[in-house]
Amino acid sequence: MAGPNNTAAHPHTRCPVQRRKPTYEALRPVSSKVGRFASSSLLLGLGFILVTLAIGACTNTESRDGLFNGLGTFLITVYRTQDFQVLVGILFAGCAVEAIIPGIQQRASSRSFNVPYGFLMLLFDSAVAPFPIFLADTIGNRFKWPVLFDLSFSTQGSIARSCAAVLISTIIIDFFQYWFHRLQHGRLLWPQHTVHHSDLSLDVTTTQRAHFLDHLFLPIAMTLPMALLFDLPASQIIVLSLLPYLWPYFIHANIRLGFGRAWWLLTSPQYHRIHHSIESKHRDRNFALWIPLWDVLFGTAYAPCADEFPATGVANVKISTIDGAFMYPMKRWYTMMGLDRERQLQ
Repeated sequence: MAGPNNTAAHPHTRCPVQRRKPTYEALRPVSSKVGRFASSSLLLGLGFILVTLAIGACTNTESRDGLFNGLGTFLITVYRTQDFQVLVGILFAGCAVEAIIPGIQQRASSRSFNVPYGFLMLLFDSAVAPFPIFLADTIGNRFKWPVLFDLSFSTQGSIARSCAAVLISTIIIDFFQYWFHRLQHGRLLWPQHTVHHSDLSLDVTTTQRAHFLDHLFLPIAMTLPMALLFDLPASQIIVLSLLPYLWPYFIHANIRLGFGRAWWLLTSPQYHRIHHSIESKHRDRNFALWIPLWDVLFGTAYAPCADEFPATGVANVKISTIDGAFMYPMKRWYTMMGLDRERQLQ
């Protein structure tokens, strides 16, 4: 489990035993009165799909085209994107590898929920993708914002230069991802991020298991500073440019793989599993998605022992339906604001 905490870490200690007290309020059952606002999974899922399709149709409609043409363009675009193709391929490949060499025999699989939910979030991602770009362009053009750090260069088809381009871009992107990830573990954003951490059987399908607000806020939090501050190099070799996108699926996989003494160079399934651990000594550790160096520099690194492969999840939280996933943070915020009077009177 993870949650808000400010205690510094000691990354060079192989198996730290320091236990820290959580600063957030323990999760308590939410009143059944609040639950009446949650619709059935089917109705809520269908409603979300319709809204997502409407957004996608609007963002893909030219001035002379109708909404139906825009909807068709949107669906074709989603199908042809590398996100969709990669998701299908990586789910098949990842699940096959996990079946052959599972890192741990987990209590129960969440795949029956994670897979359809992941495709639903992919559809949502595609629908709202233009908004962060539009926002960055609008701010940049309106305020004549100059790019402060021009790191772009031509790769000229060179493998070495393409590798350098991918490495530079990934390091900088991971810096902004790291800090937003830490905000997600703060009191305000933790309820929505709980949806991702609540998976009791962490595996490759957990990657896309996040609340739709996470899927909305993360691109904005990363695109704005990236667009306004940096001009980054682009790799012309497709395989290399895909690696940063594939890596999150790899580190969520249920395979017993770590990088030993080189743990601080690149994240691994074992390294990231510590972040999802339900054990208190692992709380607020290993936020980096690609480069553990950010955890080392900012005091949140935990170097796992060779045989350390903990159970995952969030105490007292079980989410296995669409309405449960969508409504969970709403219920928690409702309670945090003191609106649940029934609970207060108990």
